[in-house]
Amino acid sequence: MPKRRERVAPPPAREGWHFRYATSDAVSGWDKVCAAAPSNARTAWERITADPRQRDDRQHPLRGNLGRRNVNGEEMEQWHYDVTSGRRCARRGRSSRTSMASISTAG
Repeated sequence: MPKRRERVAPPPAREGWHFRYATSDAVSGWDKVCAAAPSNARTAWERITADPRQRDDRQHPLRGNLGRRNVNGEEMEQWHYDVTSGRRCARRGRSSRTSMASISTAG
């Protein structure tokens, strides 16, 4: 639960997707990405919540064994979004309007 003085996340757009943390590590990972590259993180958030399955040079599905993962009993696609050259956001897509996020930072 958010605490007083914490950053408020923008609400999803009416036609957009919800962007939720898949793990507790994703919470701190996303905060690190936002602190290191706030403009890029905002662009990533906007693009992921608008169209999480858009394919381009920054966003694409993972391949092979990494391409799918079971989350809470549901088989989900896994996607990659390159926020910067060293900070990546791995996402699990859903057919509903929720996009789960697991953030990793590579050094």
